[in-house]
Amino acid sequence: ITLGEGGDYGAGAGEPGGDGGGRIRVRTTTLVIDGAVRANGQAGRENDQKNGGGGAGGSVWITTDTLSGSGTVQVDGGAPGSNTDSPGGAGAGGRVAIEARTSTFDPDHVTAYPGTPHSVRQAAAGTVWLDIGNAPTLLVIDDDDRSAGLDDLARRATASGTATVVGDLT
Repeated sequence: ITLGEGGDYGAGAGEPGGDGGGRIRVRTTTLVIDGAVRANGQAGRENDQKNGGGGAGGSVWITTDTLSGSGTVQVDGGAPGSNTDSPGGAGAGGRVAIEARTSTFDPDHVTAYPGTPHSVRQAAAGTVWLDIGNAPTLLVIDDDDRSAGLDDLARRATASGTATVVGDLT
């Protein structure tokens, strides 16, 4: 596990940003995730001005023969500090890569969402890369409805280059 970098200072003198999510690398023969594997960015600091930016989500890279369980894998970005008059920005989502020969793990339990912004300083979604056995390789970019102009964006692209957009691109 490697710790991540912090988000940036807010407007003016500002507050320091939240810590980044860091890095987790797992290599094993069998992995059961019934809890949570998290490399989430932290929220912006809440000192005097409360306007630090959220830390970016980190990275999780899992390589295993067999993956199962009912838990979650998260690399979500952190929220900005609570100052809504002069807010810092939200942290972007991180990166997940899962390589497994076989899996019963639900890919919907893997997220790389950006932090929830207060207003105009949205962040980008991260990416989830799933390479499971003989199934097509899957790339997921999903902002969980948190970014302006990207309402309901969820792209799923296979290694063959086919992409499906779920929702509206505005």
